[in-house]
Amino acid sequence: KQGNPSTFKYYHHMWSDPTKADTDGDGLDDYCDKQPENSDIHSFVIYETDKTDVNIKNCEYSQRPEDYKNLCLSSEELLDLSLFADHSGRYLFDAPEDYLFLLWKDLATWTSYGDMQDVALEMIEHFKSGTGADYHNDILSQKISEHENTKMFTDSIEKIFEEYMRKYNGNLADFEYKQEDKDAEHDSFTKDVNLNVPRPVFNMFSDNFNGLGICVHDIYGFRVEVTSFQKCGNTYYYTLNFVIYDIFGLDGNDIKKQSSAGFEAWFILQHYEKYKYKYKPFITYMEFDKTYSRSFE
Repeated sequence: KQGNPSTFKYYHHMWSDPTKADTDGDGLDDYCDKQPENSDIHSFVIYETDKTDVNIKNCEYSQRPEDYKNLCLSSEELLDLSLFADHSGRYLFDAPEDYLFLLWKDLATWTSYGDMQDVALEMIEHFKSGTGADYHNDILSQKISEHENTKMFTDSIEKIFEEYMRKYNGNLADFEYKQEDKDAEHDSFTKDVNLNVPRPVFNMFSDNFNGLGICVHDIYGFRVEVTSFQKCGNTYYYTLNFVIYDIFGLDGNDIKKQSSAGFEAWFILQHYEKYKYKYKPFITYMEFDKTYSRSFE
């Protein structure tokens, strides 16, 4: 009896199409695209700070930065802080929670205006929700991207990027971010960024009133990715995606610099044992793109 002939199926997974520079059409050429067949993923990290958002989210709670946790301090421990050393803010320890939030919101309205006042008040409400979830706001991202210090920051990144484009003849894959390069003796994109790029901070006089001081002020870290990269002859078209993140919370150093009832109220709500883990600090993300075209001989 003759059996049925066996049927074999051959599957071949094509990671990229050699006839195309950009197989998935996502704007990132295949040689620097981690998944050239997936148009939903199109990023190529070229720099990230040592301190990252992923690290502080995944580390043990006790190892978190002070401003990213609840210290659960007793009233005696609070009094040991310089802020409360003269007992001027002690009355707030027993104040109703709504009153503490009122003082904090009053501070926010004095230090912001317009759309940014809405952002500041929304961030306080997000803190009050107690979820600790990440926070994103398009208005905040826009204001950050337009700030003078941010422009100095992005211009410095792009200048170094352009230098390395020339150095490696446009081969972007040659300066992919590697953490070990930050301490390398040889030249590297990571090392040059560490040495030559000013960290974006928002401590100008105007920031005391435009909302950026109360909402961000300093940052925790940032990441730079290439999300679009194409070559046409000697001209390169690329988009750099900047992700800046900060912790919306207070630590002991923050509070030593401030002397208002609003900051006292904020610190108490976050760190007083009476509100143990009820109100949680969170990470704020500010993200924006910069698109460039450069010709290299």
